[in-house]
Amino acid sequence: MEEIKYVTNDIEHIEDNYVRECIRAITDNQIALIPLIGFRGKEGYTYPEGTIDFFNYLKVKSNQEMKLAFDDYYNENVMHSEWIRIAEIAVTCGVLPIVTGLIVSFITDKIKRGKKDPKKVKVDLAIKVKKGSKTIDFSFEGDATKLEEAMRSIKEIANDDGHNS
Repeated sequence: MEEIKYVTNDIEHIEDNYVRECIRAITDNQIALIPLIGFRGKEGYTYPEGTIDFFNYLKVKSNQEMKLAFDDYYNENVMHSEWIRIAEIAVTCGVLPIVTGLIVSFITDKIKRGKKDPKKVKVDLAIKVKKGSKTIDFSFEGDATKLEEAMRSIKEIANDDGHNS
């Protein structure tokens, strides 16, 4: 599956109270990393392996206010494979172009540091773009070589007037 999937949702319909409040609270200068809920049957919240590195990378490179949605419950899920999974990101449209570029840079750097073949590395990510009282929830699962193209598509879809609330 090397395609962008997306759906528009009302923020009020987000089931998890913490996630709903986090997204409701983000502003144009904030980036929030949201954990996985109930990942692989585990109770509670977990962040993908390397979330702190990703958090610090975004904080330094973006000059935006960063927050972990659940820093009081930080629990990291370690994966040992050719997959790079990053925490779900919640932003507004204003910050989206910065974030998409930094995602590509972060993952490219991570592949180079690990001396991996980008053609064999898969990426799994999700982005919630807040637009008024709604979010556009994007997901991408596919080859790392397709990531830059996927990020361009996400920006185009999010900025499409048909998705304005």
